[in-house]
Formats: sequence, structure tokens, C-alpha cells
Amino acid sequence: MHRFLLFVLLLAACHHPSDAGPVSFAPTLSAHELWSGGTATITDAYFAVAEPVLELGSDTVPTSRIDDSTYLLMLPRASGTFPMRVIAGEQAMPLGDVTLHGFDNVRTGPFMSGQPYWLPGGAPRVFAGANHGAAIIDLRTLTPLYSVADSISTPDCIFTPSPTHRSDRFVMMGKPTTGTGCGPAILWTLTEPPVALDSIVCCATNWYTSGQPSPGRWIFNWNNHNNFYVCESSCVVRFFNTSDGPNGVTISPRADRFLWLPADRPVIYDAHTLDTAYVLTGFMRLQGAFSLEGDTLAVVASEDSYPTYRNKHILAVRAANGEVLRDVRVDTLYPGDSALIEGPVAFDPVHPWLYATMFTRPVGDSVWHPSIIVLDRANWTVLGVLETPEPFAYLYHGAALVPDPPDHRVYLVNTVTSYSVHDTPGVIFQYSTPP
Repeated sequence: MHRFLLFVLLLAACHHPSDAGPVSFAPTLSAHELWSGGTATITDAYFAVAEPVLELGSDTVPTSRIDDSTYLLMLPRASGTFPMRVIAGEQAMPLGDVTLHGFDNVRTGPFMSGQPYWLPGGAPRVFAGANHGAAIIDLRTLTPLYSVADSISTPDCIFTPSPTHRSDRFVMMGKPTTGTGCGPAILWTLTEPPVALDSIVCCATNWYTSGQPSPGRWIFNWNNHNNFYVCESSCVVRFFNTSDGPNGVTISPRADRFLWLPADRPVIYDAHTLDTAYVLTGFMRLQGAFSLEGDTLAVVASEDSYPTYRNKHILAVRAANGEVLRDVRVDTLYPGDSALIEGPVAFDPVHPWLYATMFTRPVGDSVWHPSIIVLDRANWTVLGVLETPEPFAYLYHGAALVPDPPDHRVYLVNTVTSYSVHDTPGVIFQYSTPP
């Protein structure tokens, strides 16, 4: 009997504790503030012997194994705060609340027309046409900070006020001091009151959009005839007859490059010579934005051949020479039968995030719905997809993305574009971002 007991004790001593599996269960979630449509990881040694099931609210989250102790979670394209629970074999544990950041709300704003432009720095603001002239609008409060008088800029003469290489100066067209019709293009400061700095009369006074990409140089688009005019202070006129038909223009803070938006032709222009700087071959329907430093151009674009024109890419381009630094295909983020249109792009001024808009229309739907793709500029991976739920639709033509890092928000501003626009409210979509 003593020999038998000794044998049992020796056998127990030789049996390693790990053979029975981990003795504790304390899984760790990578974060509790996450992107809608993004990913997270969960880690615990027990996952080596039992595959986890993750419950988010009433739904089960798809997972895939990374290694013996870690799984990747594919988060739904939803927004809100939900309880999360993990189940693995005979183990179960609540993980607390998880917040998915995405769509917040949609609001009707003040009267806005033309292509809206983000004014970086301070509160989230856009500059756009207003009911009679133009206005700077605070997107948090949806109130005009100040309006430009109809005598300075009028929606009856131009689709939109237009930007320059400086965010505190815009090109506007107004009524002449005498007679009827429309006045010349004038460069104004965005101060109260505005101060006129320069003016030019170039070819005509009714334009879709215009701008000043570098000092003393002016660009105009007469969309009714698909002509782009480029003028210098002496008003020597040249034009490019193209089919781009843009609503606006984006200009580098370095005053060396500019791009019409949207651009059917993938041409980036030299802001000094007003000639072609380079062409992004293989792409069309460009929407884009320059980084705040002006060294990088980010564009969302379509492949330029049939049937792959539905293939959408987000590109990071060296602004000086057009070298493609990054290329991420993004149409794969949406159902294959959905129609897709590129939208505005914006660099977050604080975080390493890039926002790119995609308007989607599922089969059988009659309206377009905005969606924001969020990329991590550190490794150019998709962080999240911020979809807008039914029944909120993209309504108008001009659009701008406006990041608001202090308030953990990003706004999509929609406006109508046309001559003689009055009493047309803007539509502002609001999305939350993780802290």
C-alpha cells in the first residue's frame, strides 16, 4: 500500500501543470475606443486550448487567429457604445463597454452654396457662398462667424468663392460699383472687414470656379464650355480645353502645385508656370488634398480603363514630382454590386490619419450615401470605415471634409452648386473619432 501511494505521488510530481491548460483567464482587449469597421486584438494564454467567441451587444464579432494567444476582431460598421463579452471553452468574462466611433448625426446648416473650403486652424470652419455673398461658418454651432456682403461677392455671378495658396485669402466676384452684371475677380483677405488686395479681368466674369495658386497668377474654369483659363497679372490668357468640369480646386500650401476637383484628367499643375507638372497615369476622376506641409498629395481615384474603372485607389503622391509613395485599393471595402463615386479628402492636422470620402449606392437604391475611409498614415492601413446609416443620403454637389481633433470629430459638409443660388441650406454630417 505504501509503495502504491508513493507511485501515485511520483506520477503527480512528473505531470507538468501546463498539461491541464492555463489556470487563469484574464483576456486583454487592445482598446475600448475603436473605429467603426476597424479591428482590435484580444490576448490570453487560454486561447491556445480554446478558441474565443466575442459578443458585442447582441452580435457575434468575427475573429481570426494571429498566434497561440492572440485573435484579431473584425468590428462591425456601426457606431455607439456596446457591452463586450468573451467566451472560451468553459471560461466566460465580461470585457466592459466598447465604443465604436463613426456616424453621430446629420444636421441642416445655414445657407451655403458652391464648393465649401475647410479653413484649418482653430474651430472647425468652412468658407462658402452664402445667401447673398459668402460666409465663414462654424460647424460646431452651425452659425456664420461673419458674412461677406453681396457687394463684395455674389452667388449670382459665380458658382463658388475660390481659394488661394493662403488659407486666409480668397478670390471672389462681386457686382460692379456702377451698372449691372458682375464685377471682376478680386483677391480679398478673410478679415472683418475684408480688404481687397488685387484684381484681374480675364476673358469673362461668370465662372464656375477660380483661384490664385501662386502670387500674381490666376486660374478660371468656365464649366459650361469645359475650358480652363490661366492668367497672369498682365492678363495673358491661355486655356486648356478639357472635360473635367470641376466644382473647385485644391492648392498646395507651398504654392507650387494645384489640382482641379474633381478631375477626370489626372493632371497636377505647376502653380508658377501654370503648365502641367505631371500626370498620374492609369487613373481618372481624382479627388484630393495636399498635406498641411505641402509635401504630399493624397488622392482617391478610379482606374482609367473599362471594366476596372470601378476599382478605387487611395494614393499618396510626392507632390513635387508625382512619385506614388503608397497605393491602397479601397473598392474592396464595399459590396461588389455597389456603385461608387470618389469624394473629398483631408489630412488630420494632429493625428496620423487620412480621411477619404466614398459615396455609395447599393443596387436598387436611388440615392447616394456618404462613407468615410480612415487610413493610418504611419503604415497606410485602413483603420475604419465610417458609414452613414439609412435614411441619410448625400443630397448636393459640393462637399468638404473638415477634421476637428480637439472635439474628436470630423465633418462632411454638403452644399448645392449653381448660379443664382439662394435659400439653400447646407447639410452637415458629423462623425466621432477615438481620443
